[in-house]
Amino acid sequence: MLFTTRRFKAVQAQENDIAAIREIESLPDNKNYIFQYSIEEHRQFIQTPGHVTLLFYLDEELLGYALITHDNRNRSLELRRIALTQIGQGYGRELMHGIQSWAFEDLHIHRLWLDAFEDNSRAIHLYESMGYIYEGTLRDTYLSDGEFRSQKVYSLLEEEYKTLKELL
Repeated sequence: MLFTTRRFKAVQAQENDIAAIREIESLPDNKNYIFQYSIEEHRQFIQTPGHVTLLFYLDEELLGYALITHDNRNRSLELRRIALTQIGQGYGRELMHGIQSWAFEDLHIHRLWLDAFEDNSRAIHLYESMGYIYEGTLRDTYLSDGEFRSQKVYSLLEEEYKTLKELL
């Protein structure tokens, strides 16, 4: 187990978890906002040093997953993807707090960053409400159904995390 929150436990995924991960990616609430990896792309991600695929369990039920890239040299962690089977119940916020705590307190990173498609208002609202700083927009980065989509980049630095944690 990598970390726990009040309701969840986070464990590292194995190759035999890829089918369940792909199922979560393809859910209607997720598929328009996250890249759809092939089985081989997920396998490569799991096998690559510095890459972690987290699985989130609520009791014995798989509730979601996240793809993380840890740049140890620069003390940076990129949250490349987070997807859940259920939305609108505060699970995302709780899991983001868990990821932050794990990243800053256990891994001792300096910078946690992520991006979200501009039309992913639910994610953007969550990140902004949690104190993430908007850094800019990566314009027309992804071609989807003949249309280019842009991504907004957000980050949280170590000192910002410490300040926000004191306020909670």
